[in-house]
Amino acid sequence: MLQYAITLYFCKSYKTLNKKLYIYNYDVGASPKIENLEINKYKFLCETVKISLDEIYNFLCKLNIEKIYGYSFSKLCYHHYNYLNQVKDKDYKNILSDTFSKDFIEGYEAFKEISDYNGIEYKSLENLNEKLIPYFFSIIIFKKYTNIRIFGIKISLKNKIYYNKPIVISFNNLLKNIFSIKIDDKYFVLKILFIRIAFKKKI
Repeated sequence: MLQYAITLYFCKSYKTLNKKLYIYNYDVGASPKIENLEINKYKFLCETVKISLDEIYNFLCKLNIEKIYGYSFSKLCYHHYNYLNQVKDKDYKNILSDTFSKDFIEGYEAFKEISDYNGIEYKSLENLNEKLIPYFFSIIIFKKYTNIRIFGIKISLKNKIYYNKPIVISFNNLLKNIFSIKIDDKYFVLKILFIRIAFKKKI
């Protein structure tokens, strides 16, 4: 989705690019010729990249989606920074440091740390859920797939509809809907043949 926002921005305006980049042997892809650039051309490239990234971020803010794509945008910036950082000459390095502040690097590293942690936690939960899935029979409909498990054999089918919330069908769920009793502080809930009857308790 971030790519769509970037494309939309550049379709809307090219005001930040006041010179033709192809003069400097650059196009939309990465080029290995960065070390051959003259220092004034390298400086212009750094400034143009930074201004363009700032404009994209401002555009995301206008759409009120900068928090949603914060990490993706930070990765995009860091990718461009690493590309520009291929130079070895000290004068070139100083230009890059002046263009991209330390706050930018620290911000990316903070985003990355949170993302890595969330990724590890997500994988752990995925593994735990896999172990908790009933072995003999279960149907789980979630996101793009319907996963059917029969006697340990897993079958995955692609859904035509995207499901944000998981739908779980298992022997345990079927038995609960056929007959179950639930009592809490306020209600006595009886479920018989998929019919739910609730009685309010007298306090």
